[in-house]
Amino acid sequence: MTVARRPFQGDIMGTVNWLILLATVAGVMIVIDGLRRAHRDHGAGGQSAGLVKVHDGEEARAQKETHARTTLVNTARNPVMSEAVSPPPESTPAPSRQRSDHGCSLIGATLHVRGRIEADEPLIVAGRVEGDIHAKHHCVTLLAAGRIGPSVKSQRLIASGTLCGDIVTSECAPFHWGASFSGQLNAARLACDEGVQLNGRCHIGTMP
Repeated sequence: MTVARRPFQGDIMGTVNWLILLATVAGVMIVIDGLRRAHRDHGAGGQSAGLVKVHDGEEARAQKETHARTTLVNTARNPVMSEAVSPPPESTPAPSRQRSDHGCSLIGATLHVRGRIEADEPLIVAGRVEGDIHAKHHCVTLLAAGRIGPSVKSQRLIASGTLCGDIVTSECAPFHWGASFSGQLNAARLACDEGVQLNGRCHIGTMP
């Protein structure tokens, strides 16, 4: 006996196969989409972390600036704290002989020195010196407001102030406008500007 095959049985099997194929494709698409979302979220997380780091850096810098301003305000209000915060002052030379930035010694305009001065470097006098100045191998410069005497021995003398006494210089002694001299001068050469006052004996030429 021959059993006839129902004609719709093959159609059902084909439909099932198509459904399985569609389900497989859908599953693969879902997996791919999930991986893509995870990768995107990971990248966004890294960017946000970078933003947080930048924000933290700006906040730390703001805190440092605030601390610095607070310290300045407290220092201005409290003199004791100002002394504690400020570095200790550097030691200064003796007031009668301060060293300048040009490799010479300076006697300031407010200083009044009494006694003998031995100079192993050029000397600039802007104040008052009562005593002997000995700078045999260096130049002595007297500024307009300065006054020296009664004895000066130097290699060179440049005068714009007041000198009195015994002046000995082995080289030229230029006197600029406003200079005043009284006493005895021994110099290899003498140069005077107009308006210089000289009162005394001057020996110009070869030193004895």
